[in-house]
This record gives sequence, C-alpha cells and structure tokens, in this order.
Amino acid sequence: MLLSAVAGLWVKAALEGGDPPVIVAASSNNQAVTNIIDAFGKDFAAGDGVFAGRWLPGIKSFGMFLPSHSRRMEAAQRYQTEAFQAECESVSYVERARAAWLDAAGKAFPEAKDEDVAGFVGRLRDRMTAEVDKLRLIDKTLDRRRTCAETLLSELGEDPEEEETRRAEAVDASQEAADRLAAAREALDHYLASESWVVGVFGFLSSVKRKRKRALRAKLAIGDRVGGLRDITRIQDIEARVSDALRQEQKTLASAKQQLARAVALTQQAAASELAWRKAAEAFGSSDDLEVLERQADLGSRFDLFPLATHYWEGRWLMAMEADLNAITTSHEKTGRKAVEPRWQRRMMLTPCAVATFASLPGKLSCSRFQGGKFATDSLYNFIDLLIVDEAGQVLPEVAGVSFALAKRALVIGDTQQIEPISAVPGPVDIGNLKDSELIAGEEVPVYRGPHLDDEIKTIHDGLMRRAK
Repeated sequence: MLLSAVAGLWVKAALEGGDPPVIVAASSNNQAVTNIIDAFGKDFAAGDGVFAGRWLPGIKSFGMFLPSHSRRMEAAQRYQTEAFQAECESVSYVERARAAWLDAAGKAFPEAKDEDVAGFVGRLRDRMTAEVDKLRLIDKTLDRRRTCAETLLSELGEDPEEEETRRAEAVDASQEAADRLAAAREALDHYLASESWVVGVFGFLSSVKRKRKRALRAKLAIGDRVGGLRDITRIQDIEARVSDALRQEQKTLASAKQQLARAVALTQQAAASELAWRKAAEAFGSSDDLEVLERQADLGSRFDLFPLATHYWEGRWLMAMEADLNAITTSHEKTGRKAVEPRWQRRMMLTPCAVATFASLPGKLSCSRFQGGKFATDSLYNFIDLLIVDEAGQVLPEVAGVSFALAKRALVIGDTQQIEPISAVPGPVDIGNLKDSELIAGEEVPVYRGPHLDDEIKTIHDGLMRRAK
C-alpha cells in the first residue's frame, strides 16, 4: 500500500505536467525508515527492457535518505543522501547525465531522431497518457457493461429475449386491434356519407322508428369490429363509441411500441457494452476473468507507468538544471526560502520519496530569513504533499506532531495492538500541556485510567496510531 501510494502520486504529477510531489516517509527510528528505502529498491527497480532502471548515471535508489547530522557519513556509504544530490548538481555531472539520458531515450524511442531533452520528455508523457487511457477505457467499459447488464435484468428479467418476443407479440396484437377499429370508423364514415342528403339534413325530424333503422344500418356497416353496440340506438352514440375505442387502442399501441423499442434498445446497449469491454480487455489479454485482467493490468500498464514517470522526472530534472545551472551550482549552502524550496522540488524529481526519522525531519524542512539584523529560522509548513508514517504504533505523538505541521495530508500505517512507546513526558507535564492548549478546563485534574484518559488527547501511554484512529 505504501509503495502504491507513492507511485500513484509520482505518476499523477507527471501526467499533470506540474511540479513533482513532495512525499516524505517517516518513522521513529533509522531501521524503520531504511526498510522503506530497501522496499523501494526491491519493488521499483524490477523490470527489463529499455525503460527499466534509471537513465541517469550513478543513481540506483528510488528513495533519498535524510539522516541526522551525526549519521550522515555512515548513511552516505549505503544510501543516496542530500550530499549525493548536491554532487549531482554540478556542471560535470549534468553534462554526463544529459548524454547518458539522451542515449537511453534514443534507444527507447528509436523513431525519434535528433530529439532534445524536452522532446523526449514530451514523448514519455504521451506514452504515459496512452497507458492511462487504456486503464481508463477498461474501467469505463466495465462500468458501462455492468450498468447495462443490471438494467437489462431489472427491466427485462432473466430471459431478455423471451421478454422482447412477448413485447413484440403485444405490439402485433394491438396493431391488429387498432387496424380493426380504424376499419370500423372508416365503414361508419362511409355509411354516413352515403345516406340521402335529405336524411342527413332533416334527420332531426325523423320518427323514432327511422332513427332506430339508421342506427341498425350503421351497426351493420361496422360489423363485429367494435363490441358494445347492441343497446345503442343513436348514431352520435355509435360514433362516440367507435372513436373512443379507436383512440384508446391507439394509446395502447403507442405504449406497446414504446416498451418494445425500450427492450430492443436495452438489448442493443448490452451487446454494444459487451463488445466495447471485450475490445478494451484485448490490451490486457482478453480474459473473461476480472481477477486475471486486474493482475495483467498490474503487471502491464500500471507497472509500466512508474518507470515512464521516473524517466520523465529525470528529464524534467535535466531541464531544470540546464535552465539555471550556474545559479544552482553556487547555491548549495544557501538556506533562504527562495533557495530551499526550489532545491526540494528539483531533488524530488530524482526520487519519488524522501525518508527520515521524526527527530531529524523538522530540521530538514526549515529555512532562514533575515530579520532585525540577524537570521531567524522558519519551517516549511504545509510543504509536504504526503507524509507517510510507518509503524505508527511505535511513534509518540509529541515527537511526530511537528512533522504533521509540515504536511498537507498524511497516510498513517501501523497497529494499535503494538507495545506502547515509552514517553519522556511526565504525566503532570502532559496535563499541563492539555490545559495550556485549552483541551481540558480550569483546575480540573484528570486521572489516568490505564492507557486511557477518558478519551482526552494525551501523549503518554499512546502511540500515534491510536491518535490517528
């Protein structure tokens, strides 16, 4: 999960084309943080082909270790530290790195001739976009396939073909009834038109007997096309009965046609969604098993995205160095914010993650400013895009708290069942801090009950994982 979180942000930022994410993994001791670097090297360095590994000479790791001042010499022998990054920010290394990177990029994109760093960076981003589009397409088509299947089952039942046939038969039956009623209406109109004009004009003067004969002739003209005419004796009532029956049947026919069209459309949509999904799945082996497709995506496009992003950021680093090489090579000792923040941004182009202990991290994210005739120290608050805390059950909240102020968000990983860390803060001091922070009121003196203090925020007896939970 930790590696996936790092890789996801690393790739996402590359696709967006902005600055690299500042990701820092931290824990309570050096062993925990060096384990993180070792995991990066084991999982991210795998692969073969032209995109495998690193394209910049001398860079082997995917993590930058930020050791304490006292351990910097020892750490530099095994890990790539800030000192190594500073060595890379030199004219000689940049020239050598540019040549090596362009050579590797040329092998990866043999169709590109005389391309410069920016051109290859664009090609790498285009390749990433193509891989992401494949993943998005299979997700989109799978969702569409699932939605169509659910709608088909909901509206047409378990046998859609049978339901479609039933609806087609209903349309045929309704069409036949509507045709019969239309013929009745036509026959009635023909009879009425063929009557003597005298009867038509002066019919209101006719006797009851004549009216009944007219009604009988009208019924004979209609025949058995319309039911319910037996007891009707007035022509206008017969006309109304025929018209109402025809109008109602036409409504029934329209509804039946609509239901049939809906069934046909749902069937066609389901078939089209199935075809689209299978076509998208071809990029991952065309298996019908979603677990197999997911595994193929992990081993294929998702895995390929990380080395592509790595080389993209390497190219971006070269571009950043070449844009202001003289100023960069002379600013290693500068500690002002204008020098520190760009330095971090550049170095995060060479590594997806920096690792440090909570004891040393705040000092690594500090800068200086000149105020009142002397230099003051500032912290880079909210500068870290993602702070990853490993083995959080063993981290004391009062130790990690400062580092959390430096981050925009955090991913906290650990076990609340671990043995609680030992705090150096006495209980009375803890209570005093709670009062100063107005987390408890007045002269109240809470009593510790085992590992809990009535759910109040405290440091002793609690690891960071419990606080995160």
